[in-house]
Amino acid sequence: MRMQFGCDRQLNCLERPWSMLYGKTCSQNNEQLCEEAASCLAPYECEQATQYRNTITKFCDFNIDYFPDVRQCLVEFLKDLYLSKSSTEESCLRDFRFLQKNAEEKRAGYDARKTCFYSYVEENCSAFSLEYLCKENYEKLVDVMSSQLNGNDCEGANRKNHQLKALECFAMQEITESRVKELTAFNTFFSSAPVENAFKVCKDTQKCFAENSCVIPSILRYKFDKTCDDLQERI
Repeated sequence: MRMQFGCDRQLNCLERPWSMLYGKTCSQNNEQLCEEAASCLAPYECEQATQYRNTITKFCDFNIDYFPDVRQCLVEFLKDLYLSKSSTEESCLRDFRFLQKNAEEKRAGYDARKTCFYSYVEENCSAFSLEYLCKENYEKLVDVMSSQLNGNDCEGANRKNHQLKALECFAMQEITESRVKELTAFNTFFSSAPVENAFKVCKDTQKCFAENSCVIPSILRYKFDKTCDDLQERI
């Protein structure tokens, strides 16, 4: 049973964003909830208060895996970034340099297109996603997306960084799977372009998996190795 510290509202909302509590939706600014919960627990030193402080650390540190809707929002954003590279439509997404390996250039792309990012999230994602990806968390997102990580080092904070950066891989994975499903005997009879397009994104996915291998299950890497090999045979 939870001891009464007077912090129930903040702790419950942090653990279950958008839940109903006392007849109201937990739609308060996440940063404000974190500050209120920390301040509320500050005077207490008992074991349960310490456990609650750990809850605050868990949910208030930037980690989108705690919030599936934010995670899927970013995956969809990254999918559209990748697809914008080969699109003829004018879009601010084309300037994000999705596969850019130069950290400074990639950061510059994210820094200069912040308004584009927020417009996308506002139009395509939940209100909570927009709130969670606030200025401070956007900066943390950019820090990870523009960093160079050791693909086999998942110790400590590196794991969370790899989990975030691996969203690029999962975005390309979904595109690959979609393109493979669209391959038919009819649309590949007169042109190899559909197979080549699927193969290209498959190879990009494969490379991304290798760069973030410590958070990518080996069975998934094996599956994509086979998918890429099968596509190459069809070209």
